[in-house]
Amino acid sequence: MFTTSTIRIRPNFRENQLLQTRTVLYALVWIVTAIELVYPSD
Repeated sequence: MFTTSTIRIRPNFRENQLLQTRTVLYALVWIVTAIELVYPSD
């Protein structure tokens, strides 16, 4: 399938505060859930 787009669109991470916030929150949740012991008997 072909599209008419010829320029690759890249998100501007430095200026996109919503993207920054979501990335930080995702990383924090990922770290907390990785550290938290769900089944300590394992």
